[in-house]
Amino acid sequence: MLSRSEEDHTRGLGVLTALSIILLGLCLHGSHLTGPFNDGQNGNCGAMFALFARNASSVDVIKTLGTPVINLVPPEEENGLIFYAHHPPGLPWLVSLTTAAGWMESEGSARLVALFLTLLSALLLADLTTRMGSQARGIIAGGLFLLLPAGLHHGLLVNYETIALPAVLLLTRNILLEKKSGLATGIFAGLADYVALTPLVFTARSSSTNPFWRKACLGGLGVTLFLIAISRFQAPGSWSETLRQAVGASPLATDFSLQNWLSFGGSSLWALFGWALPLASLGIVILCRHQGKTRKILRVLLLTALFNVTVFAHHATTHEHYWLFFALPVAFSIALLPLHKRYAVSNALLALLVIGLGFIQTKNEWDTWGATNQADRADAFSQVADPDLIYLHPDGLPLVFLHRAQRHAVAREVRSLNQAKELVQSYREHVRLEGMQAAIFLERGRPIPPWLAAVTTPDEDSGLFTFWVLEK
Repeated sequence: MLSRSEEDHTRGLGVLTALSIILLGLCLHGSHLTGPFNDGQNGNCGAMFALFARNASSVDVIKTLGTPVINLVPPEEENGLIFYAHHPPGLPWLVSLTTAAGWMESEGSARLVALFLTLLSALLLADLTTRMGSQARGIIAGGLFLLLPAGLHHGLLVNYETIALPAVLLLTRNILLEKKSGLATGIFAGLADYVALTPLVFTARSSSTNPFWRKACLGGLGVTLFLIAISRFQAPGSWSETLRQAVGASPLATDFSLQNWLSFGGSSLWALFGWALPLASLGIVILCRHQGKTRKILRVLLLTALFNVTVFAHHATTHEHYWLFFALPVAFSIALLPLHKRYAVSNALLALLVIGLGFIQTKNEWDTWGATNQADRADAFSQVADPDLIYLHPDGLPLVFLHRAQRHAVAREVRSLNQAKELVQSYREHVRLEGMQAAIFLERGRPIPPWLAAVTTPDEDSGLFTFWVLEK
């Protein structure tokens, strides 16, 4: 049984417990705040928000109505703006404001926001667990959230999961326990991410007559519709693009594979949670047999995680961070394993065992955290490349490179000269750069693709890069 009655859920997280969790998070991630973004999904996600912040400092926010701008280089004319309207703007706003404060470089500012939101998630999860158990169980939940492989690898992830997790926790807690601040809680969830609003759906049956639930719906859906109206005003032709993006992220995508989804999901869950999975499964099975608030909370957290990886199944087949929502039910269920209160120490020992195994599992990757060559490549490229040219790279360019280089460039890989010309023309039309010359570049010493070697010779060699002018 739990260490206190499930109905006695008014006492939240203690000050000392909260400070302990904050100190743990700072110790784990404080030394990793600075430096360029690393390669891979984490780096590209962070670079995207750094681009948002740089554009926000160069483009009139009043004219854009706060809609994030994703241009690689801020355009001189307003009709060249490319708006990013796939998600609410809450996280881009936070990163832009922190970057504008000038405390550190854009990479560090973005990570600072991510760290704040990660600590907020750990505190809210610990508070929720404390209300359903005890201070000891609360600190186990918060500690697990930070110390499991998911927390170690993605504690500084600058992406929408980072802000959606605390929004989900706050909405869940306030709907099922607090029943106050409904409008504000709903607005926060609406600004965070669309997925953050799913607790409203999963609590509708039991809470639809609750005034708090109705206010949360009003706040969340109201701000969502308002932001959609603004984004569509900025980009009126984007409805079809939004529908295409939604279908492309879902199981309806033409190249979606159920087998790949299951395989990638299994490997992602193991990479994120490791030996915590069997223990969490046991906790979920036991807790779901109980009546009361604990089961309701666990049900909402679990269904939200399942919703994210099934509705957006195609993206969840290639993006590990889509599975991060499972961190909430995993840590919650382990911390609240219903052992007798006199054996509460057993929970702590089990948690320590899981944490230790997690460290062993992630040690090699943890030691090379942040390793990258994209920043060095981009910095060298920016010194020798003309900012008034459009550039292509045969292997394509990650957002990490594009953010650091601050040049007009095409991200996609190039496999033929005709494809290169088509990509440049598409980029010109998209960013209103008619007439701007284009060039293909490659690091000196790297093999030249046969299609490029067969049709032209280099026009310039900087010593670091070789350049081919695309159109003479």
